[in-house]
Amino acid sequence: MKKILLSTIALAFLANCAPKIKDFNNYIKQPILKSEFISEEKFKKDKPSVVVANFNNRDSELARKANLGSSMAVTVENFLGASKLVKLQDRKAFKNLEKEIALAEMQETGSYTGPISADYVVSGDVSIADYQYKFIAEKVSYNPKSGGIYRTPAKNKYTATFSGNLKIYELPSLKLSEVIPISGKKIRTEDAVVNKAWLFNSTIDTSTMKKSDLELVQKAGEVALKKNQHILKNIFSNLRKGYILEKRAKGNKTLFKISLGKDSAIKLGQKVKIFTIEENENPITGDVKEENVEVGVGVITDRISSKYAWVLVKDKQVASRLKIGDFVTVMYKKSHLKNLLLTYTD
Repeated sequence: MKKILLSTIALAFLANCAPKIKDFNNYIKQPILKSEFISEEKFKKDKPSVVVANFNNRDSELARKANLGSSMAVTVENFLGASKLVKLQDRKAFKNLEKEIALAEMQETGSYTGPISADYVVSGDVSIADYQYKFIAEKVSYNPKSGGIYRTPAKNKYTATFSGNLKIYELPSLKLSEVIPISGKKIRTEDAVVNKAWLFNSTIDTSTMKKSDLELVQKAGEVALKKNQHILKNIFSNLRKGYILEKRAKGNKTLFKISLGKDSAIKLGQKVKIFTIEENENPITGDVKEENVEVGVGVITDRISSKYAWVLVKDKQVASRLKIGDFVTVMYKKSHLKNLLLTYTD
């Protein structure tokens, strides 16, 4: 009951904090300059194309038995697909990619020679995959106040742990651009049925493992990925731009229309980083380059269509300097709500 109540309160709190625009027609369209750095080519540039390759599980017998290499790849595909940050490619079309990644890492150089229809590869390594068993004996306690005797039944406790790395490679060079350490744990308990083969062995013999045991190992890997998915999402979010198209204001509130909407999984209450584009000259080399300069933050309002959304920008100084062609990227943060809910349960 406490869990349900806290969940309801938390969701209500989040809903109340998100900006809802009830009188949108009263927001007056404002004159806004166009950035000299924006072009039709930049505006039409698609989100990055990504292929997810099986994780390297060659160094772990348990990982191979649990088919962690494939299950980890599927998990990554699932949350990248749901975020709509990238265009996912079918990894079946990249047959030799995993071998070429391994070869490139051994030689510290290399390139992909297959069909180039992706910009990046997401993969990783399994460093440790472990599964242990512990028998927890029955506990009997006496409450002198009530005179009652309380029994905690014996339990079998199974613990799967995972650690490894999530990696991002550029194509076709196979240059390693990002390494994200990940780790996770999953525990399962059941009423005690002592397995004599395991009674004096805390580390399980992989040959005796059941399907449920191997699934627990897979779930430990899934936990590791989910704990760190915000890092991966932010990397690709920075490559997907929502360009500013229009400005409206009412009183001290300013709204900007951006070129991302429901089709890009944009949601009410999401925070965005706001960038303007400037031209800077290197005083030593004299090279002149465009630079994306982060100037502030905004929040997605409830004015969302399939292709567009409106962002509330509270900082007047930030709002005054933005131009058509400046852009936003969605910010992803690690969610602690689930852990909070699990803490307060009966």
